[in-house]
Amino acid sequence: MLTGVLVQVVQSLVSKEKEKAETQALEQNIARVADELGKGESGSLSLAEFEELVDLAKHPELIQSMHDHGVDIAAFVEHTRFAFPKKGGLLVDEVIDMAKKFCGFKPATVRDVVEMRKFVSMELQFIRLELKAEMELAGNMMKAINVNQHKLDLRCKEGHPVLQSVTGLVSPRLGKRCTKDDDGGSQ
Repeated sequence: MLTGVLVQVVQSLVSKEKEKAETQALEQNIARVADELGKGESGSLSLAEFEELVDLAKHPELIQSMHDHGVDIAAFVEHTRFAFPKKGGLLVDEVIDMAKKFCGFKPATVRDVVEMRKFVSMELQFIRLELKAEMELAGNMMKAINVNQHKLDLRCKEGHPVLQSVTGLVSPRLGKRCTKDDDGGSQ
């Protein structure tokens, strides 16, 4: 019994030390690339600088390191973009902390769920505003069409409805000009 407890304690310590070593390597890689950008470990990154930091073409070794450490790269980038303030930026240390949150061996916390809820509600609010603006625009267009409907009712000499094209009046039936055919009818 005592041996089993000791083995579990040792396994727990080994896994924690391994996790700590892996996160330190990840921190060093992010800090190194931030140094290359001239931001240093305590510098502030703008959103554009962050985009450059996680650009696969410019820093493939960082992306590979993040992948090797189990970081969900897509979720990390999306979440971090959302976390940037409207003005200013995030400290490199804050970016490192966010990257560590997205390591595969980290379970979701209540704070993570609250942040995700906040993100989703803000996105829904943005979609609602865009949808409202589009609906108002469509309504205004429909009003303009109804007001100007009489201008759109064009007919040829024979009384058939036609569409107005750049070159003249065109029959909607075949896209041909409305003219009389050989037997006196229109095409």
